[in-house]
Amino acid sequence: TKENYTELAAEYFDQLPKSLTFGKTYDVLPETFRPLTEKMMTMWTNFAKSGDPNQPTRLPSAVPAWPEFTTQSEKFMELNVDDITVVETPHRDRLEKLYSVIFPARTKQFAADKP
Repeated sequence: TKENYTELAAEYFDQLPKSLTFGKTYDVLPETFRPLTEKMMTMWTNFAKSGDPNQPTRLPSAVPAWPEFTTQSEKFMELNVDDITVVETPHRDRLEKLYSVIFPARTKQFAADKP
């Protein structure tokens, strides 16, 4: 759910090293992670080769095309063991406040703290 996005993101980030391995660690992944791992490796390898996670290697038909992130759409891929979907930025209002209020305040504070 969007309410626990940060916790989920941290949990999945923890799985990233396992997902990116091409050797022994891959063999110790639970079977439920392997389909997602294969899809992730294909998308990231595609991106490294072409700058586009959707090509040159074709993605499985159940995987939506990875949209280009723009400030107008702000869509990105949510990669889960059970599903891969395109989603809009969660908690956008909180992120906008972070960008428009907190970052400028911290920048001023850092500037004031410099000798």
